[in-house]
Amino acid sequence: MYHEEEHIGEVILKYSDYLINLYMADTNRRTLGSGIMNLDVIIMALYLINYNERKAFCIAKPLGPGSNPYYQIRCKHS
Repeated sequence: MYHEEEHIGEVILKYSDYLINLYMADTNRRTLGSGIMNLDVIIMALYLINYNERKAFCIAKPLGPGSNPYYQIRCKHS
């Protein structure tokens, strides 16, 4: 939604009846909140639609630091 829509908060409000699972990852492929995505707008929109009172989920993608955040998954341990 971030790249396709003009205002992510308005999209959440407009399609709130269809929103069940929200999967979030930030724009720089690092931890949520370290990119340019406006998390405050998303959280405010979710509260406005009472997302916290539904049987719905908000999933944050945890990624490690560095240019290859998936290295930690595939690295060999000694």
